[in-house]
Amino acid sequence: MTANKLQQNTRASAQATLTFSSKKIWTDFELSILGLAILSLVGQSTKYLTVYDEAFGLIPLVNMGKTLSIPTIFTVLEYFIVFLLLAVIAIAKQKSKDQFRWQWSGLAGLFLYLAFDKGTAVHTYVFKEIRGWARGFMPFFPSNRWIFSLVLIAIILVLFYIRFIKTLPKETRKLALISMAVYYLGFLVLERFAKDFSGIYGADSLTYSILLTLGKTLEMSGLAAAILTALKYLALDIPDISLDL
Repeated sequence: MTANKLQQNTRASAQATLTFSSKKIWTDFELSILGLAILSLVGQSTKYLTVYDEAFGLIPLVNMGKTLSIPTIFTVLEYFIVFLLLAVIAIAKQKSKDQFRWQWSGLAGLFLYLAFDKGTAVHTYVFKEIRGWARGFMPFFPSNRWIFSLVLIAIILVLFYIRFIKTLPKETRKLALISMAVYYLGFLVLERFAKDFSGIYGADSLTYSILLTLGKTLEMSGLAAAILTALKYLALDIPDISLDL
């Protein structure tokens, strides 16, 4: 009896350890993003409004526009979490022979690449190679990054994901579109505007840093919404997989 009770208590403890609210996780991510944005803005304000350029190395450490900074590492983590959640869904769909299993696998692969790319900036090389290959077939293919991104997204959606999106649960589809809109508002609109601003007035200014921080904040918020979307879909569509953490 003692052994059985101990086993039951262990199982109960494990179940308690595995309990979470997807909404609370999203809230925690958003609060973390807000905190990182504030730290980045405080750091850049200190840099440009005081005599402390780096403040003993702390300012570059929290700078959202710097590659090896805490916000960038946090963003890589977000990408990787989305990949893990999509990989779980893709594996379940492969096992059930779902008609859209390859679309799920493609999304998981995309976010794995994005996580790697965010930490290494390999997209610079990849973009040049794809653009060169595409312009070999289509001389009018856009060379601008944000136009290229929109064209690529449109092609992928039309060829592979229109039917897939239509079959998603209404809540999942709504959250996915919101997360994509927020992400690209930061990635394509604000960051693009910041780059254009730096081309005219230079990148070494507080205004440019604020614009870039706002863009990165929206990008990270879009990823947080993607995490929420994947968690809610798992709970809704694949209840056999226990993710009650």
